[in-house]
Amino acid sequence: MAKAIKQIRRDIPTAEQVQEEAVADILKALADNRDAVMEALALMEQLHKIGVLEAIKALIQNGVDVALIALQQINQPSMYNTIKNAMNALSFLGQVNPDQLQIMLNGVGRGLVKFGENVDKHEKASLWKLGSVIRNDEVKTALVNMIGLLEGMGEVFKEGKQELH
Repeated sequence: MAKAIKQIRRDIPTAEQVQEEAVADILKALADNRDAVMEALALMEQLHKIGVLEAIKALIQNGVDVALIALQQINQPSMYNTIKNAMNALSFLGQVNPDQLQIMLNGVGRGLVKFGENVDKHEKASLWKLGSVIRNDEVKTALVNMIGLLEGMGEVFKEGKQELH
């Protein structure tokens, strides 16, 4: 017959063994993810070179002071309007078709170039010049599209029974 077990021997690792095992686990993880670790180190090096890490460290060390300054800035009356306007602008951009917006922004950009050219010419404005410019196909296209923009704005103003003065 077998003997009864009276003592249970437990292997309790020492602090040194636990530390050695932890170091081995870390080294294995580093080796398994070598590419990611190297990219992270390169990123950290660049952030250090341009001073971002110092700035983050200073922010963390002075967190209470920075938070107080931020709260003071946010509590200013004009900040409410700024935040609300930013939210409205983001909402507006979400509603706009990106292709249409791109076309309009390209048109505005080219229009600003033409504007600069006209300012450099120092030409005197005249009704005769205005009449000849209106016959230009590009100007007619722009005017028709701007009228469409104005019609859409008018519809929204009527729906909301709002008039901007």
